[in-house]
Amino acid sequence: MDFVHCNACFRLPGGSALFFVGTCSMCILCQKCTTNMKSRPQPNVCIICKKSSNFIKISGDGSMPSNMVPYFRDPKQLSDQFLKQLTHVLDFRNGHRLRLMKARDAQFKRCAVEFKKLQEECKMKHEGERDARQELQHYQEQMKGFKRKLEEDEREMARLRELLKQSHQFTPKRRHIEREPEFFMMNTSEQNTTTSDSMSIDMPRIEMPRMDISRTPEMEKTNLLSIEQRIGDATLSTPAMLGIGRSRSRSKSAKARKNARNGR
Repeated sequence: MDFVHCNACFRLPGGSALFFVGTCSMCILCQKCTTNMKSRPQPNVCIICKKSSNFIKISGDGSMPSNMVPYFRDPKQLSDQFLKQLTHVLDFRNGHRLRLMKARDAQFKRCAVEFKKLQEECKMKHEGERDARQELQHYQEQMKGFKRKLEEDEREMARLRELLKQSHQFTPKRRHIEREPEFFMMNTSEQNTTTSDSMSIDMPRIEMPRMDISRTPEMEKTNLLSIEQRIGDATLSTPAMLGIGRSRSRSKSAKARKNARNGR
């Protein structure tokens, strides 16, 4: 160690001379200067840097503090130890770095698989939503068609109700007119069963058309006018209204049939 010397008297190592290093600014003093420093009024103050310091003997027996040993070791040993320590530090860091990279790589692979699954699910959901929108649109079109059909049916039912209401207003008149021809036909059959001495009234038979309920009011009015015209065209005389002519002819025919039976 050619750099060791006393910073006060510049004495070099040799023989049994001892040297000491201070904790102040790493000042080096020989044994003689150290003894002289202790005899001064301030024995704990370094005579070189004027700082409070404790001086420790420089030796290789391991009594020196570990933070001071590297300053007095061989640089080659220091470099080898430093490289070894540096390699150990780098290996430690690289090991943890590789572990982190492997974990992240595995995590990335899992994320890639999950992303692919989510992508497929999103695609299926998108297709399902598209089909659902198309189906909804189809149902909406059907609903519109049903609504139009319902409105048409409601209008048709309203029209039929109105026609039925109008037909009910003319129903009593039609029934009265329909019973009149039946009344004339019943009179004719009853007059054939009476005796020849009694005088019965035989009205002439007038064919009257039957009324159809399903006809419109305009058609019913036309039918009523035609019936009134037919009744007005048939001019009835007093004997015809009383049925005298027909009753005489029927009495003669009855007598002829009776004589014929007696002759047999």
